[in-house]
Amino acid sequence: MIPISSICMARHSPISPRTEAVAHFRQAATAAHHPAQHELQTCFIWGNGRGVPYDPVSARRWLLLAANGGYAPAQRQLARLLQIGEGGEQNQEQAFHWYQQAAEQDDTEAQIELSLAYRRGAGSHQDNEQALHWLQRAAQAGSPNAQYMLAMEYFSGQIVSQDYAQAPAVDAVS
Repeated sequence: MIPISSICMARHSPISPRTEAVAHFRQAATAAHHPAQHELQTCFIWGNGRGVPYDPVSARRWLLLAANGGYAPAQRQLARLLQIGEGGEQNQEQAFHWYQQAAEQDDTEAQIELSLAYRRGAGSHQDNEQALHWLQRAAQAGSPNAQYMLAMEYFSGQIVSQDYAQAPAVDAVS
């Protein structure tokens, strides 16, 4: 099955299948189907005027419904919109909250973002111990990005003691 977001983002797809797909997608989203709510926001964020207009306010509204329903990908995406202020005001504290919600559900991308937020003190207090914890958790879950970032931390020694011997061992985590 092709995700509806592929239809929404396709630049050369015919208007009628896109419009029909979005109508069905909206129907599922209105029935509180959290993955549909998440995918519908993708249509609004990536819409290019052919079937779905660019509408970050609507995207944020659909994401909030899915995020409140516990859907980790929506929690992570809502955090991103809050972090940059797309579709409404920028709010680092709320972004941190939603990254944390998704990270606790083992969303490795959210774990990386939460690690970065702790490292910078964005939306919460600066805490290198927590930054390392979430980065290690994502690396242990097999995220190549987290494994790379963790190796770089061992080389740089910024949030963990510099350990050249430990850095190459990070790839053995997966």
